[in-house]
Amino acid sequence: MLTGWVQLSEYFQISIISTSFVMVSHLQQPFFRAPLTSQLVWLIGLLIPLALHFWTVNRLSVNMPFMDDYTFLVDVMVFQRGGHTLRELLDILLAPHGPHKEHMIVFARLAALLDYLAEGHLNFRTLFFVGNATLVATALLLIHMAKRAGLSALHTLPIMFLLFQPQYYESTITWAICALQHLPALFFAFFSFYLLTRPSRLGFIASFPIALLAVFSNGNGMAVPIAGFALLLLGGVYRRLAVWTIFSLMVLLLSRYMSSLHGATVDLTNLSHPFRVLAGFLLVSGSMGVLVTRSLTGLSVLGVCIQGLLALTVLLLMVRLTTVRSWLVPARTWLDRKLPVLRKASFPLSTAIREETALFFIGCYVYTLVTLLGIAFARSIGWHYSLLVPRFIWFATVLVVVGYFLIMQLLSTAYRLRVSTVFLGISFVFNLTAYTYCIGEATTIHKSLISDLHNWRENALLVTMPSNDKQFDSYYSLIVRDAVREGVYRLPQPEFESAIAHPLVNNYLRVVEKENSFSFVTRQLDELTIDSDKLPAYMDDACLLLHSNQHTFVWPIDQSPYKLAYYLMNGKSQPAGYVATLYGDLLPASSYRLGILYKLNDRWQSVYGMESINVNHRPSPVNAAISLLPAQRNTY
Repeated sequence: MLTGWVQLSEYFQISIISTSFVMVSHLQQPFFRAPLTSQLVWLIGLLIPLALHFWTVNRLSVNMPFMDDYTFLVDVMVFQRGGHTLRELLDILLAPHGPHKEHMIVFARLAALLDYLAEGHLNFRTLFFVGNATLVATALLLIHMAKRAGLSALHTLPIMFLLFQPQYYESTITWAICALQHLPALFFAFFSFYLLTRPSRLGFIASFPIALLAVFSNGNGMAVPIAGFALLLLGGVYRRLAVWTIFSLMVLLLSRYMSSLHGATVDLTNLSHPFRVLAGFLLVSGSMGVLVTRSLTGLSVLGVCIQGLLALTVLLLMVRLTTVRSWLVPARTWLDRKLPVLRKASFPLSTAIREETALFFIGCYVYTLVTLLGIAFARSIGWHYSLLVPRFIWFATVLVVVGYFLIMQLLSTAYRLRVSTVFLGISFVFNLTAYTYCIGEATTIHKSLISDLHNWRENALLVTMPSNDKQFDSYYSLIVRDAVREGVYRLPQPEFESAIAHPLVNNYLRVVEKENSFSFVTRQLDELTIDSDKLPAYMDDACLLLHSNQHTFVWPIDQSPYKLAYYLMNGKSQPAGYVATLYGDLLPASSYRLGILYKLNDRWQSVYGMESINVNHRPSPVNAAISLLPAQRNTY
């Protein structure tokens, strides 16, 4: 039994790297059609984004729940209190989750329970490595299928730079429940499609439990039966199609039954707004372009281009796959004559293998397509900005990766190297851009989580609450209290406590340059623009200190040049700079002296100025909620 996150984290990293080497070493020699230099380039291109990604995960992930992660604490406490029978365990694993309880998270809950049994307490850092391990497995599966499709090693490099980058940081670094939903569910879905395309009966039978795990591990689970149906229908395997249809109906009935047991509801409001759903679908399809533009129109146009190109690609690929049917022979002959780019590849590849790999990628495409439609259906009413959140950009990234392999399968050998070289350059630049602009977003959440390690002990205050809703403030804090008291969770000690205990004082330090108070749904927010010119040079991970006679709170400062979280909150672009957005209804009423907690050369330091703000609470005439009066800054 492992006893700490250090051992488990190292174990997962070593396992991932060793598994990568094993799978790479088992690739058949025809996969390497280039000389030794090219093979080394491929190996380096494979491992560098992988190593950089896991270094980032290890550096920024925190053993602290974020938003829906508190679900795991509740599940483990229920399990510890006596949920050990099969019936009780199934009830924990299969209970629908979410605002409308519209999906189940079997794998996520199972991983949390196993981590608790292995370590003796729940460790959220370990959960991130489990989820990211399935991302590696997905990449290796795609590379394996690319090899079977006749692609060379160098043709697969672009996907490494697209899959292992921080643009969708919620699913890899900051939100454990997303890491255990979106990443594993994708692997299980793709692996089930791989088994469905295998000619063996054993592989077909094995696809059912894997597909079942994919269905009940994320909200897009029903996309798996739909994609499997399309895959088998195109393959013309009608006996298997009949069996799969029966399986799909059983899965649907089971899902509806479990939802009914827990009073789950499904919001069908969007059915009356089909054009908004379509607009949202195109927007989320082009959401990767948010690195370049925040124009909803521009991103939607990009989504139209991506979806149109891939739809045409799949259509042409279907024509090539079904040439055995006499009525499609003229279409195939016309394509070969008019489009030399689609002519048969020069290397030998049997019809069976060609169909098998093409069907696999078509199944992956349909799965991702249905998922994006589901996201648009659920999120496109009233708030289109919500379609640009990082966890949804993850699925848009997968769409591009799958689309790349579909296009590469359609091209003849002469054109593959040209297209892969261009796409490799684009993906490399995209990876660098994502690290440049998005790592600051992940760092801001990282600072929020390490701030909570201190603030919860100080006054049961949690900074990482929903920015628009305060109904969970005390609820989440009580969950942490019970989990710590029952030994389910061990709250780590923040590394900056000694710096807070021995602060410096700078009488010339002016912390706040500008202030803006505003309401966002049920919350009252106070936005403080930090005067970065007065801050110590070359500092990292800066946080705002608020010191009263009773408490010292730590609040994260958003230093990201991207400010995507701010844009998603109110649709306004925040200029580059340092911003701290306080939840006035969370802070106890008092006068707070302001200071800065910062990290310089891996060492935390703190300094207070002579500036203060007054936080006062007043009851609202409507719902007696507390709000923050316009802060009054007093410079001594």
